[in-house]
Amino acid sequence: MSATPLLLALIVVFVGLFAGPIVVAAADRLCLEQFPVAAPHRVERMASAGMVVGLAVAAVRSPTLASFIAVSSGVALLMVVSIVDLRERRIPNRLTYPSIVVCLGIAGISLSASSAASSAASSALVGAVAFTLILLVPHLARPDAMGLGDVKLAFPLGFAIGWVRADHAEVVIAVGWTVAIASAVGLLAAGLWGRRSIAFGPSLSFATVLAIVVLS
Repeated sequence: MSATPLLLALIVVFVGLFAGPIVVAAADRLCLEQFPVAAPHRVERMASAGMVVGLAVAAVRSPTLASFIAVSSGVALLMVVSIVDLRERRIPNRLTYPSIVVCLGIAGISLSASSAASSAASSALVGAVAFTLILLVPHLARPDAMGLGDVKLAFPLGFAIGWVRADHAEVVIAVGWTVAIASAVGLLAAGLWGRRSIAFGPSLSFATVLAIVVLS
């Protein structure tokens, strides 16, 4: 994106601070139960901080306005997923199914476009399928430990990872490392907070963003 660093930083901070409460409100509407939050402003501040960081990454890694909007929307979606998953240990179908449909639509259009777009879409589909299959195995073995929502979320996450790397083998390796990092972060968080159940949505989201930053 072409803008002066100072102006870009101000835009990122302003939009991030504005988007934080909206993300929290969207998560509240998706929750089946209204959880009493001891410090609602703290949740909004954390969401705003997450959005500022995510938008900063999007601004640095996005060469065009369209890609910046796409990455920013993805960051907001993952923030909502993380909040809902932390509260209810589930990832709503209203978030995963439309995301999968959008990914398939982008892939369908890109496969019939230029060679560069077709290559990106092919790698994205490889990443999506690989990520989904990797999480499907533990779900089938221990449905109580790995929910189906995590498996469905894996499709758009893998799609995003594959989109930034053309080589199919590298995509599969990147997906494997992403799952490993997500598992480590989730187990570490569960240990620090003394919880037996793990919300994998936040750790999967964090690991995916980290993978995209490293690969792009």
